[in-house]
Amino acid sequence: MRILRNGVALLLAAALALAVAACGKQPDDTLKARFTALSETDLIEQILADPAGHQDEIASFGLDDFMTKFGEADAYRSYMVQIDVQNQNNFDVEVLNLQMDVAKQGTGDVYFAALAESMPIGLPAKYSGGEALYYTVIASTLLSKEQILQTLGEMGITCVYMKGSEAPDMDAEIDPSQLSTSVILYEG
Repeated sequence: MRILRNGVALLLAAALALAVAACGKQPDDTLKARFTALSETDLIEQILADPAGHQDEIASFGLDDFMTKFGEADAYRSYMVQIDVQNQNNFDVEVLNLQMDVAKQGTGDVYFAALAESMPIGLPAKYSGGEALYYTVIASTLLSKEQILQTLGEMGITCVYMKGSEAPDMDAEIDPSQLSTSVILYEG
C-alpha cells in the first residue's frame, strides 16, 4: 500500500512539475519557505543494510546507482532537513508537493529526496505562525551543516501550491493556471 501511495504521489509530482513548466510561471517567494535545520539520521546505514526493504526511500532520490554512489563507508551522511513554511498571501493555499530540477540532484555533493512521509498532500498553509516539513538529505561528510543548507537553498527546490482551502482529488485534473511555485531558500 505504501509503495502504491508513494508511486501515485510520484506521478502527481511529475504531472505537477510538467503543468507548472507548461504554464510558464516563475517561482516566487510568497510562501516564504526556508531550509532551517539539519539533524543527522541513520537512514543511509539502514538502506545499505537492507536495500530491498527501503525501495521507496531509494526511489525518492531518483538515482540509478544509489547503492554504488553511497556504498563507500563514511563518505556520506544522511540527514533530516527541516523546511519552515509561512504563508505570505492574504488567502488560503494548499501545498501540493515539493519539486526540483533532477539535473541539479547532487549539486555540491548534496542529494535531496523530494518525497517524504511528513509531507501530507493538501497541507493547509493559512496560518500566522510557521509550519515545519521534513525531508531526507544525503551529503558528503566533507561538508558542514551550514554548507549543506546553503547548497540546498541554491538547488532550485520549490513548493507547488494552489489557492484554496481543500486539497484537490488525486484523480482530478488541475488547471495549470491555478498552480504556483514558491522557491525554498536558505538564509544563514
